[in-house]
Amino acid sequence: MCIRDSLEKKPGDISTRLNFITILENKEQFNQELAGQYEELAKHFLKEEEPHTAREYIAKLLDIVPDSLFGLETLFDLQIDSRLEKEASVTSRTLLDSAKRNGKYERAVTVFEKVIKAFPEDSAFQHELADLHQYSGYINEAVASLKRVAAIHESRNDLVRLLKTCERIATLDRSEEPKLHKVQELLKKNSRTRASSIAQVAALRLLVETMNSTAT
Repeated sequence: MCIRDSLEKKPGDISTRLNFITILENKEQFNQELAGQYEELAKHFLKEEEPHTAREYIAKLLDIVPDSLFGLETLFDLQIDSRLEKEASVTSRTLLDSAKRNGKYERAVTVFEKVIKAFPEDSAFQHELADLHQYSGYINEAVASLKRVAAIHESRNDLVRLLKTCERIATLDRSEEPKLHKVQELLKKNSRTRASSIAQVAALRLLVETMNSTAT
Protein backbone atom coordinates (compact mmCIF):
# COMPACT_ATOMS: atom_id res chain seq x y z
CA MET A 1 0.00 0.00 0.00
CA CYS A 2 1.22 3.51 -0.85
CA ILE A 3 -0.10 4.71 2.49
CA ARG A 4 2.53 2.60 4.26
CA ASP A 5 5.26 4.34 2.30
CA SER A 6 3.76 7.71 3.15
CA LEU A 7 3.69 6.91 6.88
CA GLU A 8 7.28 5.69 6.80
CA LYS A 9 8.30 9.05 5.36
CA LYS A 10 5.97 11.09 7.57
CA PRO A 11 5.22 9.10 10.76
CA GLY A 12 3.68 12.18 12.37
CA ASP A 13 1.00 12.50 9.68
CA ILE A 14 -1.96 11.65 11.91
CA SER A 15 -4.60 12.27 9.26
CA THR A 16 -3.02 9.70 6.93
CA ARG A 17 -2.57 7.25 9.80
CA LEU A 18 -6.24 7.54 10.78
CA ASN A 19 -7.27 6.94 7.15
CA PHE A 20 -5.01 3.89 7.07
CA ILE A 21 -6.57 2.60 10.28
CA THR A 22 -10.04 2.95 8.78
CA ILE A 23 -8.93 0.72 5.90
CA LEU A 24 -7.32 -1.85 8.22
CA GLU A 25 -10.32 -2.00 10.56
CA ASN A 26 -12.36 -3.40 7.68
CA LYS A 27 -9.82 -6.13 6.90
CA GLU A 28 -9.52 -8.71 9.67
CA GLN A 29 -6.41 -10.28 8.14
CA PHE A 30 -4.49 -7.08 8.97
CA ASN A 31 -5.21 -7.18 12.72
CA GLN A 32 -1.55 -7.29 13.74
CA GLU A 33 -0.73 -4.33 11.54
CA LEU A 34 -3.76 -2.53 12.93
CA ALA A 35 -2.43 -3.13 16.45
CA GLY A 36 0.84 -1.53 15.39
CA GLN A 37 -1.01 1.53 14.13
CA TYR A 38 -2.94 1.82 17.42
CA GLU A 39 0.39 1.68 19.26
CA GLU A 40 1.81 4.48 17.12
CA LEU A 41 -1.25 6.64 17.76
CA ALA A 42 -1.03 5.98 21.50
CA LYS A 43 2.62 7.09 21.46
CA HIS A 44 1.67 10.21 19.52
CA PHE A 45 -1.06 11.27 21.94
CA LEU A 46 1.14 10.53 24.95
CA LYS A 47 3.76 12.83 23.44
CA GLU A 48 1.06 15.45 22.89
CA GLU A 49 0.04 15.06 26.54
CA GLU A 50 -3.41 13.76 25.70
CA PRO A 51 -3.56 10.71 28.02
CA HIS A 52 -7.30 10.09 27.66
CA THR A 53 -7.05 9.76 23.88
CA ALA A 54 -3.89 7.68 24.25
CA ARG A 55 -5.75 5.35 26.59
CA GLU A 56 -8.49 4.82 24.01
CA TYR A 57 -5.93 3.52 21.54
CA ILE A 58 -4.20 1.46 24.20
CA ALA A 59 -7.55 -0.24 24.87
CA LYS A 60 -7.94 -0.99 21.15
CA LEU A 61 -4.39 -2.33 21.01
CA LEU A 62 -5.00 -4.65 23.97
CA ASP A 63 -8.22 -5.92 22.40
CA ILE A 64 -6.06 -7.32 19.59
CA VAL A 65 -2.89 -8.13 21.54
CA PRO A 66 -3.91 -8.68 25.21
CA ASP A 67 -0.34 -9.33 26.36
CA SER A 68 1.27 -6.38 24.57
CA LEU A 69 4.07 -5.27 26.88
CA PHE A 70 3.93 -1.70 25.59
CA GLY A 71 0.15 -1.59 25.95
CA LEU A 72 0.05 -3.03 29.46
CA GLU A 73 2.94 -0.91 30.73
CA THR A 74 1.43 2.26 29.30
CA LEU A 75 -1.98 1.41 30.76
CA PHE A 76 -0.34 0.78 34.15
CA ASP A 77 1.48 4.14 33.96
CA LEU A 78 -1.73 5.96 33.09
CA GLN A 79 -3.59 4.28 35.96
CA ILE A 80 -0.88 5.18 38.45
CA ASP A 81 -0.78 8.77 37.18
CA SER A 82 -4.54 8.94 37.65
CA ARG A 83 -4.25 7.39 41.14
CA LEU A 84 -6.32 4.40 40.12
CA GLU A 85 -4.46 2.05 42.46
CA LYS A 86 -7.00 -0.79 42.37
CA GLU A 87 -7.07 -0.86 38.58
CA ALA A 88 -3.27 -0.59 38.46
CA SER A 89 -2.95 -3.50 40.87
CA VAL A 90 -5.06 -5.67 38.55
CA THR A 91 -3.10 -4.55 35.48
CA SER A 92 0.22 -5.19 37.23
CA ARG A 93 -0.42 -8.94 37.34
CA THR A 94 -0.87 -9.24 33.56
CA LEU A 95 1.94 -6.74 33.00
CA LEU A 96 4.45 -8.77 35.02
CA ASP A 97 3.45 -11.99 33.27
CA SER A 98 3.96 -10.28 29.91
CA ALA A 99 7.34 -8.94 31.04
CA LYS A 100 8.51 -12.42 32.03
CA ARG A 101 7.36 -13.90 28.73
CA ASN A 102 9.16 -11.12 26.90
CA GLY A 103 12.39 -13.04 27.41
CA LYS A 104 14.57 -9.98 27.99
CA TYR A 105 15.93 -9.91 31.52
CA GLU A 106 16.78 -6.19 31.73
CA ARG A 107 13.39 -5.19 30.32
CA ALA A 108 11.55 -7.45 32.76
CA VAL A 109 13.53 -6.11 35.73
CA THR A 110 12.67 -2.54 34.74
CA VAL A 111 8.97 -3.41 34.69
CA PHE A 112 9.17 -5.22 38.04
CA GLU A 113 10.93 -2.26 39.65
CA LYS A 114 8.24 0.08 38.34
CA VAL A 115 5.48 -2.06 39.86
CA ILE A 116 7.38 -2.43 43.15
CA LYS A 117 7.84 1.33 43.34
CA ALA A 118 4.07 1.71 43.02
CA PHE A 119 3.33 -1.04 45.57
CA PRO A 120 6.38 -1.16 47.89
CA GLU A 121 4.61 -3.08 50.66
CA ASP A 122 3.55 -5.97 48.44
CA SER A 123 6.14 -8.65 49.24
CA ALA A 124 4.82 -10.96 46.49
CA PHE A 125 6.25 -8.67 43.80
CA GLN A 126 9.65 -8.71 45.50
CA HIS A 127 9.51 -12.50 45.70
CA GLU A 128 8.80 -12.75 41.98
CA LEU A 129 11.62 -10.34 41.21
CA ALA A 130 13.94 -12.49 43.31
CA ASP A 131 12.83 -15.53 41.28
CA LEU A 132 13.55 -13.67 38.06
CA HIS A 133 17.04 -12.68 39.26
CA GLN A 134 17.83 -16.19 40.51
CA TYR A 135 16.65 -18.04 37.40
CA SER A 136 18.60 -15.58 35.25
CA GLY A 137 21.77 -16.26 37.25
CA TYR A 138 21.94 -12.97 39.15
CA ILE A 139 22.25 -14.31 42.68
CA ASN A 140 23.38 -11.09 44.40
CA GLU A 141 20.38 -9.28 42.96
CA ALA A 142 18.09 -12.11 44.10
CA VAL A 143 19.47 -11.86 47.65
CA ALA A 144 18.96 -8.09 47.64
CA SER A 145 15.30 -8.53 46.64
CA LEU A 146 14.77 -11.17 49.32
CA LYS A 147 16.31 -8.91 51.95
CA ARG A 148 13.69 -6.31 51.08
CA VAL A 149 11.03 -9.01 51.53
CA ALA A 150 12.56 -9.91 54.90
CA ALA A 151 12.45 -6.26 55.95
CA ILE A 152 8.73 -6.14 55.15
CA HIS A 153 8.03 -9.26 57.23
CA GLU A 154 10.21 -7.98 60.07
CA SER A 155 8.35 -4.66 60.16
CA ARG A 156 5.10 -6.61 60.47
CA ASN A 157 6.58 -8.92 63.13
CA ASP A 158 5.65 -11.85 60.88
CA LEU A 159 8.30 -14.24 62.17
CA VAL A 160 7.08 -17.30 60.29
CA ARG A 161 7.35 -15.64 56.87
CA LEU A 162 10.55 -13.91 57.96
CA LEU A 163 12.07 -17.30 58.82
CA LYS A 164 11.13 -18.79 55.45
CA THR A 165 12.60 -15.81 53.64
CA CYS A 166 15.81 -15.93 55.67
CA GLU A 167 16.11 -19.65 54.93
CA ARG A 168 16.00 -18.93 51.23
CA ILE A 169 18.50 -16.09 51.57
CA ALA A 170 20.89 -18.38 53.45
CA THR A 171 20.71 -21.02 50.70
CA LEU A 172 21.83 -18.38 48.21
CA ASP A 173 24.39 -16.65 50.44
CA ARG A 174 25.98 -18.63 53.27
CA SER A 175 27.24 -15.43 54.91
CA GLU A 176 23.61 -14.66 55.79
CA GLU A 177 23.27 -17.78 58.00
CA PRO A 178 23.85 -15.86 61.30
CA LYS A 179 20.72 -13.78 60.56
CA LEU A 180 18.81 -17.01 59.96
CA HIS A 181 19.96 -18.41 63.29
CA LYS A 182 18.86 -15.27 65.11
CA VAL A 183 15.39 -15.52 63.60
CA GLN A 184 15.20 -19.21 64.48
CA GLU A 185 16.10 -18.46 68.11
CA LEU A 186 13.61 -15.62 68.26
CA LEU A 187 10.86 -17.85 66.88
CA LYS A 188 11.69 -20.56 69.46
CA LYS A 189 11.62 -17.99 72.25
CA ASN A 190 8.25 -16.70 71.09
CA SER A 191 6.93 -20.26 70.87
CA ARG A 192 8.01 -20.96 74.46
CA THR A 193 6.46 -17.69 75.64
CA ARG A 194 3.22 -18.48 73.82
CA ALA A 195 3.17 -22.01 75.27
CA SER A 196 3.74 -20.57 78.73
CA SER A 197 0.93 -18.06 78.25
CA ILE A 198 -1.44 -20.83 77.13
CA ALA A 199 -0.48 -22.91 80.20
CA GLN A 200 -1.07 -19.93 82.46
CA VAL A 201 -4.51 -19.33 80.96
CA ALA A 202 -5.39 -23.02 81.35
CA ALA A 203 -4.23 -23.03 84.99
CA LEU A 204 -6.24 -19.89 85.71
CA ARG A 205 -9.34 -21.39 84.11
CA LEU A 206 -8.91 -24.57 86.19
CA LEU A 207 -8.51 -22.49 89.35
CA VAL A 208 -11.71 -20.55 88.61
CA GLU A 209 -13.60 -23.76 87.90
CA THR A 210 -12.31 -25.27 91.18
CA MET A 211 -13.34 -22.18 93.15
CA ASN A 212 -16.81 -22.23 91.60
CA SER A 213 -17.17 -25.92 92.39
CA THR A 214 -16.12 -25.36 96.04
CA ALA A 215 -18.50 -22.46 96.38
CA THR A 216 -21.44 -24.64 95.37
